[in-house]
Amino acid sequence: MELLTSRLRLRPLNQQDWPLFQALNQNPEVMKFVADIQQVSEIKANFDLRCCLWHKYSNTWLTLVIERQDTGEPIGLHGLKTISDTPAVAELGFMLCPNHQGQGFAFEASMAVIENAFKVHHYDTLIATVTKGNTASEQLLYKLGFKVHQVIERNYMIGGNLLDDIELVLNKPAAKKRHPA
Repeated sequence: MELLTSRLRLRPLNQQDWPLFQALNQNPEVMKFVADIQQVSEIKANFDLRCCLWHKYSNTWLTLVIERQDTGEPIGLHGLKTISDTPAVAELGFMLCPNHQGQGFAFEASMAVIENAFKVHHYDTLIATVTKGNTASEQLLYKLGFKVHQVIERNYMIGGNLLDDIELVLNKPAAKKRHPA
């Protein structure tokens, strides 16, 4: 599977992507609102799981590398994971290298992943969970059409602090009715 946008190529994660995966998962700026930074052995085990062949019901993340088309440089990760099959619901997630944030790359990649999730994989709903305080990701999700479903207080621990999570939801757009000519 490969997704193309005007500036980006999204392709499945493979073993050659370990340096990117490790760098993102060990970068304090990237991980600030994601999770505590794990030991390298734990990051590698997670990486190996995400390199496996994905299908909609595999109980693992479809992890896509976000690459710039102009340079071929890998700049982040994007993906989704099925959390329910009836109705078909998936969680959406992304991480971008700090020097590529704020340039519209996350929005562009997300639009491609969302379109693919609804049109190709036939998900009914996508959810995204954002740690309160991660304003950039929260605003991006609003721009993509996500709406707040719930705020879960003191739900997730990062750095020894219990933080609130904001769960956002995006439903599959209704099919447009065709009017006879």
